[in-house]
Amino acid sequence: MFGYYKTHDVKNLFTLLAVLGMLPASKAIVSFIMSIKAEKYTCSKELFEKTGPFLKDADVVHGYDFYLTSLKENFPIPVCIVCDKSVICYLTDKKLQSSCVEHINKYLDSNGFNDYKAFVLTEENKFINRLKTASTSSETSEKDTLVLNLMKNLSI
Repeated sequence: MFGYYKTHDVKNLFTLLAVLGMLPASKAIVSFIMSIKAEKYTCSKELFEKTGPFLKDADVVHGYDFYLTSLKENFPIPVCIVCDKSVICYLTDKKLQSSCVEHINKYLDSNGFNDYKAFVLTEENKFINRLKTASTSSETSEKDTLVLNLMKNLSI
């Protein structure tokens, strides 16, 4: 308003500063709203206690509480591990399984991790069994950590 009052035109430095100042603020507001929405999909205490013993002492790159978004669907992923050139996620909704695999594989390929593939398990027992084998057989590479960082960047 000040810029318009001074110059009698909307094309001025104050308008540019106002617009550029609103972009980070609006991004923060959207992130806040999405985090409130995603909060109900965090890893349950029971699941954490079941997976914790396998991940605590193992040399497996892992993370909790991912919430991936796409144009069509949102994917709440309570637990994700990266090992043996695989991204293994636990997803509670079977209907989202195939689209979640496609979504993760698309981002792995587009970010140069062509040798990694996503696997999404919807049954808790199968996921825990996969954790058991991963915690005993795999070695962690620096690339595994980069893939997990990509998953964190994709998540809100």
